[in-house]
Amino acid sequence: MKIFIFITAFVFSTTNAQFLKDISPVAYDNRENSIDISMSSLLITHMLLQISDIYLTHQVIKNGGYEQNPIGEFLLKNNLEIPVKLIVIGFLNYEIKKIYDKNQVLGYVLVGIINSGMMYVNYHNYRELRIQIKL
Repeated sequence: MKIFIFITAFVFSTTNAQFLKDISPVAYDNRENSIDISMSSLLITHMLLQISDIYLTHQVIKNGGYEQNPIGEFLLKNNLEIPVKLIVIGFLNYEIKKIYDKNQVLGYVLVGIINSGMMYVNYHNYRELRIQIKL
C-alpha cells in the first residue's frame, strides 16, 4: 500500500512542479526539443507504474494467481515480459515527447490517460495480491 500512496502523491505533486521553472535562478533552455519539469515527472511516473506492474504481477503469480491478459501470459511463459515492457516504456515516452513538442495540451492529456490506466492496473494487481495473502 505504501508504494501506491507514494505513486499517487508523486503524480499529484508533479502537476504543480512547473512553477519551479519560473522561480528557479537556473537558466532554462528554450529550444524546441526541451521538455518541462511537469512532463518529465509524468513520464518518470509512467516508468515507475510500469515497473510496479511487473513487480506486482510477479508477486500475484508467485502466490498462486495467474495472468488474465493472454498476451501477458504468453510473454510471462516465454520470459519476454521485462524486455517487452522496456520497449513499450521507451516507445511510449518517445511518442508522447514527440506529441508534446507539437501540442503540449495533447501531450499532457495522453500521459494522464496512460498513467491513469496504469494506476488502475496496479490497483487491480495489488487488490489481487492482498486477497491472496489475506492482508
